[in-house]
Amino acid sequence: MKLLWHHWLIILISAVIAFGAGTNSFDTLLPTIVCGMCTSVLCYLSITDIRVNLVPNKVVLPALIPSILVFHFGPFGTETGVLPSIVISMSGGAFAMLIAFLPNLGSRKRLGSGDIKMLGLAGTMVGIGHLPWVLISGSSLTGLIAIALLATRKAKLNDTIPMTPFFSGPTVAILVLAPYIPTFYDFIVKIYS
Repeated sequence: MKLLWHHWLIILISAVIAFGAGTNSFDTLLPTIVCGMCTSVLCYLSITDIRVNLVPNKVVLPALIPSILVFHFGPFGTETGVLPSIVISMSGGAFAMLIAFLPNLGSRKRLGSGDIKMLGLAGTMVGIGHLPWVLISGSSLTGLIAIALLATRKAKLNDTIPMTPFFSGPTVAILVLAPYIPTFYDFIVKIYS
């Protein structure tokens, strides 16, 4: 599938916006560059999913390895070293894919395998600590849009909607606003203490 010039322009603008927002959030340039890279990949996947209802493996699978390797230099990298950052990133990706795959077992494959791999990519970008924020906000957005489409009769119950934009948006927001968003565990402990 070939993207048109305005699709590439949207990808470039989204990366520049993430880069600009990241310069306000971070002290150094590396997390900002990582945010821009992740944003451009997720934007490309979102446009492709909207246009052809497909998340291409030729983008998702090669993006997993750089996403894991640059996690240490991104907004959620740990001060303890590269290896703990790699473990946090890989566990986020594995957990996201597991959570996305479980509903597929009994639902006649309603969630496509490309969406499952894209959620794994999002998990490697934000890590296990911030992954629940992506899953909760992405699922909520998807549900709200689905209810609105059903209520306005723009879609039927058996229609499909592209999932990638609804999970890419929260992933980018969490990456850019990283210094201001606590890990999910810290948030829950603060509420109940």
